[in-house]
Amino acid sequence: FRGRVHIAEPVHIPEPVHIPEPVHIPEPVHIPEPVHIPEPVHIPEPVHIPEPGLGD
Repeated sequence: FRGRVHIAEPVHIPEPVHIPEPVHIPEPVHIPEPVHIPEPVHIPEPVHIPEPGLGD
């Protein structure tokens, strides 16, 4: 039929995908030390909200 894509046969997978072995992690991921934050995040000044009602 014109314009109809014809698939000759269903796509054939030769066999189920074979994983040679379970993925082996050499060791648990080692974090050298807890992530160190030098100091608490410092906000220079409180966020200033313009007075309510202005520009409404």
